[in-house]
Amino acid sequence: MKSTTNVIVLSSPTSVEEEHAKVIQLFEAGLERFHLRKPNFSDVDYAQWLAQIPNFYWNRIVLHHHYHLAEQLGLGGIHLTEQARKNWTRAMLEAQIRNFKAEGLLVSAAVHQRNDFEVLGHLCDYVLVGPVFDSISKPNHYANENLNVQLWKEDNTCPLIALGGITPQNIPLAVKKGFDGVAVLGYLWQKPSHLIAQFKQLQDAFDKPFTALPRQHRPYVLTIAGHDPSAGAGLSADLKTMEQLQVYGLSVCTALTVQNDRDFEAVEWVSQVSILQQIRILQQRFNIAVVKVGLIENWETLKHITEAFEGTPIIFDPILKASAGFEFHQQFEALTLLKGITLITPNSEEILKIVPEPSPELAAQVLSYHCAVLLKGGHRAQNIGEDELWQHGQCIARFPAEQKSDWEKHGSGCVLSAAIASELAKGSTLILACQKAKHYVEQFLTSNVSLLGYHFSD
Repeated sequence: MKSTTNVIVLSSPTSVEEEHAKVIQLFEAGLERFHLRKPNFSDVDYAQWLAQIPNFYWNRIVLHHHYHLAEQLGLGGIHLTEQARKNWTRAMLEAQIRNFKAEGLLVSAAVHQRNDFEVLGHLCDYVLVGPVFDSISKPNHYANENLNVQLWKEDNTCPLIALGGITPQNIPLAVKKGFDGVAVLGYLWQKPSHLIAQFKQLQDAFDKPFTALPRQHRPYVLTIAGHDPSAGAGLSADLKTMEQLQVYGLSVCTALTVQNDRDFEAVEWVSQVSILQQIRILQQRFNIAVVKVGLIENWETLKHITEAFEGTPIIFDPILKASAGFEFHQQFEALTLLKGITLITPNSEEILKIVPEPSPELAAQVLSYHCAVLLKGGHRAQNIGEDELWQHGQCIARFPAEQKSDWEKHGSGCVLSAAIASELAKGSTLILACQKAKHYVEQFLTSNVSLLGYHFSD
């Protein structure tokens, strides 16, 4: 199965025969983002519609109305309609988007003019722009020939999604115009009996131009972590990972360590004031898409980081003990801090220190009510190497080991969390980001027999 976030599917606004079965088939075919848009639906109608879709697909669904359901049901995100935006001032709009993102929801919107994008592009995870071509589903709805999104992207790296009249034939032109993806409605739902074949044609058409057209604007991903002189872990490992995964890595140093790949002797902590100053000057210049947090001195530092990046996805790799045996923290003091975290990535030993429960799985279940949890499987007694993704008290995905390695690697946890942050910044859902990061870190683990892995992506 091929997965993609380049193709977004919008639901038909009216009912379609066997619609739920067709949407499930789209997910099975690799669809990673589905916009559910039923303007005449009530809360109950939406809940009944969603009840017919397996809930492990819900985090791929973006809701166009009744936004409170997205948070309550653990959906993937919300789409800000023009009608909703008309009811909010600029300050209210910014506050609403921050709140949605703090709950781990993606936020999108649709615009037709550059001045609207200049506002929403700095707030949303992606923006739909159109009509790019003559509409298929709306007669007399013609292309806006004045769209020049290359100019729009000069000061904003927010992904732009082409909307209106999308077909496999014009996707290369949409890419050439500067769009990062496409949103499709009429091409699929006018002939739903051919829906899956048409969806695969869209996927194939979008894959081809991207092999020839390099991405001009990479999203910014920030790592907040310690410095490792051996460059196997910490900031150096994170930045190597980010470069390979084609995001631009920024870094804030939290600690200077005295270590190599095998021995750890000491740590000198960077002051909290200095950490916040480093963050502040980067925020003045860059629109940071995702933050990865590694080694920190205390939970007060984590609190300040989450406050500084309210509404921005944060991946937290809780380093409680160095691979060389040095223990940094004895106790996790405040689970409430995790409300500002998108995902925490402990192994089975770390999670039992964070939440003392009879088993790592039960600890992950408890912790997942505060934030999503990727329970790493490297220390498992059974199914070694299988990772579990937990959210809202449920295991929503499992990632078995595809490549077994007998060679341990210094900094593998740093590499995994940095890879997840990078994939999220490029638009992957949380499940797909974890899946891709798993593949990347397995390449890292099997790259050579030493403790220091090599970085490459296929």
